[in-house]
Amino acid sequence: MDQFPETEGFLTAIQDQVILTSNYKKYILKQPNTDKLCRRCGKEPEAIQHITAACEQLAPTKYTKRHDGVAKVIHQKLAEAAELIEDKSSYCRYTPAIVLENDNFKMYWNRNIITDKKILANRCDPNLMNKKNKDHIFDRHSCPKYT
Repeated sequence: MDQFPETEGFLTAIQDQVILTSNYKKYILKQPNTDKLCRRCGKEPEAIQHITAACEQLAPTKYTKRHDGVAKVIHQKLAEAAELIEDKSSYCRYTPAIVLENDNFKMYWNRNIITDKKILANRCDPNLMNKKNKDHIFDRHSCPKYT
């Protein structure tokens, strides 16, 4: 996939951890009077890892948006394969339905899961179930991220 040179350069800088974070300013550039803590939450050192995966200020919005953007592509492909949808629009324009169903399959999107114990992250990723044998074909436990 082709990228703009600026995008490729920015991604390389992120990978090499040379983005101008507070942590970078303090320890690499050795700028005096630099606070190493995150400018958003003020609790952890502002490093790339913290910004992309751990900042509690970004988690409720940015991380969820990024997660749902990837998950909706998976949802669309699964729905097409299971013949739950016919419209093969661009993934950018696709909006997952909360429940899709036909004679063979049922698929859920972003629904709360009822559990015995309280779980903070209790929303279901795309979850495809074979209705005849009640097997889950795809759910968060079959996703490579979780295995």
